[in-house]
Amino acid sequence: MKHTTILGILMCLLAIMSCEQVKEQAYKMSPMDTVKYENDLFSLQITYGRPFKKDRLIFGTKEEGALVPYGEIWRTGANDATEIMVTKDITINGQPVPEGKYSVYTIPGERDWTVAINKKIGYWGKSPVSEVFEPEQDLLRVQVPSQQLAKTMDQFTMTVVPSTSANKLTWVMSWDKTQVRIPMQIPAANN
Repeated sequence: MKHTTILGILMCLLAIMSCEQVKEQAYKMSPMDTVKYENDLFSLQITYGRPFKKDRLIFGTKEEGALVPYGEIWRTGANDATEIMVTKDITINGQPVPEGKYSVYTIPGERDWTVAINKKIGYWGKSPVSEVFEPEQDLLRVQVPSQQLAKTMDQFTMTVVPSTSANKLTWVMSWDKTQVRIPMQIPAANN
């Protein structure tokens, strides 16, 4: 009985170590990055995994073998789901987002994308993503147009671009030959 218990414990430890090694390897292949924006009243932080194109078709139809098929939920990066944290209330494409930390997922389309801000955090992995995210936890969904890039972007990249207006930003997601631009309104900095 003792030997069976010890063997069971050892097998569990090996399984846990194996899972951690898989995660570590995934992070090496698609490193994590953080985009930040701050003013004297407010801070925004977006953390996401940055996969590479690697000669693959990124966006397209399932029949074409696209890595991210049109019309399907994507965790918007690799490894851990993308997370956004804001220290004050903002709007994303005109929709209110209260101060807090949220998961982000997208549903890419040929001409536009749905961007979802989800109240649950901590999603991970590639198990059928449509079964991982809980749409009932969505704070909001907005639709934004996609644009074709002239030059291929090899690694998935996010940026936050300040506007000439003091309280506006554009959240930009680019990969392969596709880009989406998501308007944000933030608290204005003190003068």
